[in-house]
Amino acid sequence: MLGGLGAVVVGFQNAPRLWDYLDRGFEFEPMASPPGFRRFTGQDDVSLAQFFAGIGEPDPRDVADDIAVAEALCEALFHPGEGVPVAAFSDYYCPYCRVLDARVQKLADEGLISLRHHETPVFGPRSEWAARGAIAARAQGAGRAYFERLSGTVVIATPPYLREVAEDLGLDVVQFAESLTSEETEDELRRAASLQRLFGFIGTPALVVGRTVIQGAISETNLRQLIDIEREQSAQHPCA
Repeated sequence: MLGGLGAVVVGFQNAPRLWDYLDRGFEFEPMASPPGFRRFTGQDDVSLAQFFAGIGEPDPRDVADDIAVAEALCEALFHPGEGVPVAAFSDYYCPYCRVLDARVQKLADEGLISLRHHETPVFGPRSEWAARGAIAARAQGAGRAYFERLSGTVVIATPPYLREVAEDLGLDVVQFAESLTSEETEDELRRAASLQRLFGFIGTPALVVGRTVIQGAISETNLRQLIDIEREQSAQHPCA
């Protein structure tokens, strides 16, 4: 029953939500947690805690991870660099994530944002292996090539398939295979999961643009508008 309910929640949140404020401007409201961040007024505030409140006990290791990430939130969330800081949470098997990931990568290429990807596998083993492969590829500087390769296929990610991808991309296959289950990869996945819990993200895609939190889809026009606003208000960012 719990698994079914979780799937309904993830499916609901994963449906494309196009926040189109082009004609009426942006309106924001502060988030209670994490402090200093905000969201679009009227955006759903849904978390698994609301659905599973009182059912079971949290994993002590998750609690410890969440505390550690919260204490160093900006370091865990964003990459330092030029442009508005942006954190992207996505799953390779979420169709709209592919669109939004390509969109934010384009903005990063233009120098408008400093982008950090957080792998957020929500669709089971295939998603988790794809996420592990992305982390392993980025460790060899091939994150972009890996994204383009997997975004253009519907093949289910498995360790043998990912090794084939690594070989095709000219990576060190032995190093890549070791990275799939390395401690560094485990740490990165756990950090992303903690961020997902701290921000109350259910499903994908999700973005943190400066201090604005977005669950769901956003048009390129609105995203560019938001980046301009965040740049103008950079002194107010909690991670400034």
